[in-house]
Amino acid sequence: MEEFEYKTMSVDSKETDKPDSLLAGRLNQYGKDGWELAAAFACPYIGSSQYSLIGLAQKTTFIFKRRLLSEKGAHE
Repeated sequence: MEEFEYKTMSVDSKETDKPDSLLAGRLNQYGKDGWELAAAFACPYIGSSQYSLIGLAQKTTFIFKRRLLSEKGAHE
């Protein structure tokens, strides 16, 4: 039976001042490390930002998986 390991990465909508290339760079690095995007979802929440004290923000969570080769040969 195949076994997998999982990793998550969250991006907050308050980080919109950062260029998309930074996110693409992180995603590309995960791909080079053998991670495959398995799912992504966004969750709204009430929070603060530098522009308003309280407001609606959104956090996107990415879930990655990669196959475990074996106990000793597993990815780092």
